Amino acid sequence: MKAIRALAFHTGFFLGTALLAIAGLPTLLGPPSWAQWMGSTWGRFVLMWARLTVGITYRIEGTLPSTPAIIACKHQSAFETYLFPTILPNAVFVLKQELLRAPLVGWYLTRSGQIAIDRSAGASAVRKLLAEARNRVQDGHSLIIFPEGTRVAPGANAPLQPGVRALYGTLGLPVVPISLNSGLYWPRNSFLRRPGCVRIVVHPPIPAGLSRQDFDQALKSTMLQPVDRAEEASCGSG
Repeated sequence: MKAIRALAFHTGFFLGTALLAIAGLPTLLGPPSWAQWMGSTWGRFVLMWARLTVGITYRIEGTLPSTPAIIACKHQSAFETYLFPTILPNAVFVLKQELLRAPLVGWYLTRSGQIAIDRSAGASAVRKLLAEARNRVQDGHSLIIFPEGTRVAPGANAPLQPGVRALYGTLGLPVVPISLNSGLYWPRNSFLRRPGCVRIVVHPPIPAGLSRQDFDQALKSTMLQPVDRAEEASCGSG
């Protein structure tokens, strides 16, 4: 049964994504906010379809920022890709440059102002990140970054990459750490999806101005902490 439900999810996901991407092509001719709206629409569709087909719901615990901030989130699965355009539609991702080459989707990522970084470019990549991040913040956007730089399985951690430290040390913005357990239900590199309630835990902001050592400690003690399973009956979102 899980395999059948997963097949239904993947079939609907690819068909729905293709139809939305084609139907939304005119938004690429408008301002970036039009493409951002398409991203939010796509995210809502995917989360709705995941709930209907494979039983994945979610619950937000804590308060999301209402003014520009750096969102530093644990990254366990593709779930986060669809979550944030839904719950923070005015935020932009810091993402790997390769994603811009994805058919159709890459056009929307480019037009909506996401910050794409060539991770092989070293110091020049950091300079590009900071320059584009300043522009996005000045336009009123929050920034979403996955500080470990890749998806990491539940219960595991990876070293923090320099991007989040560079943003924190340069922009003078608070960092809002987010931990979650999406990988329990939406595993990386797996066809199957498991029913359950994804907990998204929004921790208190880390204020600007801390030393690198204190910032690292504050981020590791929140974002990298494991998140237990939730009782499905208590999951009221998604």
